[in-house]
Amino acid sequence: QNNSVLKLFKGKKQDFSLENSNTPVNFDKIFTNINSSSLYALDAKKSRIIQYNKTDGTIIKQYFNESLANGTSLSVDEINKLAYITTSSELISISIQ
Repeated sequence: QNNSVLKLFKGKKQDFSLENSNTPVNFDKIFTNINSSSLYALDAKKSRIIQYNKTDGTIIKQYFNESLANGTSLSVDEINKLAYITTSSELISISIQ
């Protein structure tokens, strides 16, 4: 909400903030799950995915790919180290190693 991420535990807000990037991040889509060690943000405006540490909010890595500019959704397979991004016309997969 409003380009920020809230961390909740048992319905209560927890202290949490994400590390700032050198260029501001626009959170178009966010992906994580209970088994994931990371939180992933799709910033379509800047054609990138930002990988954050889910525990402390630090940036682990950023992945740039021109085709991400048209991304509308994001899913990540950490086991196979792939990110899947849909656009209005295709499904894109990129390596996140």
